[in-house]
Amino acid sequence: MKLSQSISGALLIVVAAFFGLALVYLPGWVLLNYERAAKLGLGWLYLAVVILGASLLIGSAGWTFWKLWGASLAKKKRKLRRNKSPSELTKGQQESEIEENLEQVERLSQEVATEDQLKNQLAPLVKEIEQKREAQTLEIVSFGGIFSLDGEDSLEIKQRIAMNIGQINHNRARKLLFKLMEQNIEKWWD
Repeated sequence: MKLSQSISGALLIVVAAFFGLALVYLPGWVLLNYERAAKLGLGWLYLAVVILGASLLIGSAGWTFWKLWGASLAKKKRKLRRNKSPSELTKGQQESEIEENLEQVERLSQEVATEDQLKNQLAPLVKEIEQKREAQTLEIVSFGGIFSLDGEDSLEIKQRIAMNIGQINHNRARKLLFKLMEQNIEKWWD
């Protein structure tokens, strides 16, 4: 079991214990204070304030749960989309994924902790991708030639091209990852 799962499980137990304690002691405390307020002639005002406070608490807890659930659902959808092969995505989904990846690279390069060396490696790659997107041309070096996707190629050739794109990108990512690891491994272990 991972440490984070143990911590979150312990946190859930603490929260459940807190709510159980509140359910045991809170009603008696509210009734005691209501009796005191009723003696002063302010019983209804006290109840109104307690109901308003409880409504605000329950509403904010519900809103927080809704936002967390929505973020979790969005993350799950994003993970499923990222696990798909580019050939399984529509053109719009591919463009969306490229845009999302470029935004992540931009955020990474703007972080204070990002090293200049990494920024210098990312900048030309981003520039190259943006130039290709602007030109809206796709040339794939495959099988010793260049194929264009202008609608004249058969489905089988397009599938082989898509597979080769995936293989080329996989090889590039692997080379970049190992290069970064080789350059930074000593710093990471210090």
